Amino acid sequence: MAAIPDRIYIDIRDWDVINQLERENYFNFSNKTRKDQFMFALAIGVNSDLNINSVNIEKRREIFLTKDLSENDKAIFYAVAIKSSNGDLNIINDLNEVYKIVQKYAHIGFQILYNRIKNTAYGSFEKIFEVEMAELYNELFLIKN
Repeated sequence: MAAIPDRIYIDIRDWDVINQLERENYFNFSNKTRKDQFMFALAIGVNSDLNINSVNIEKRREIFLTKDLSENDKAIFYAVAIKSSNGDLNIINDLNEVYKIVQKYAHIGFQILYNRIKNTAYGSFEKIFEVEMAELYNELFLIKN
């Protein structure tokens, strides 16, 4: 039986993105926990609908301990893993695989953030995300007549 993982990791390259987000304090990033930063990137990665099969995390570094996960966080991890495995509920029995999946999606999210920072004029980065979030909210929650 495989050991139960006690850490969540990110690709070592993602630390540059985190540092830049904190330095510029985008999304109040400097006041967020590492877990919150990870969950933010995870949400962006999942929302991108990009395939994680080609994602390879070569060098990784711990971002937080699994003991810091709330029940809601775990539920999100399980939902992401089930979606990623085409609805296979058995995936939740393999925490190593669940964590690999969410770590890959978070990496995608951090890379999307990096590309957006690099290609967006200073001062408009958060505004663009704000508009996209409002559009997504409207798409998901507002009833269309």
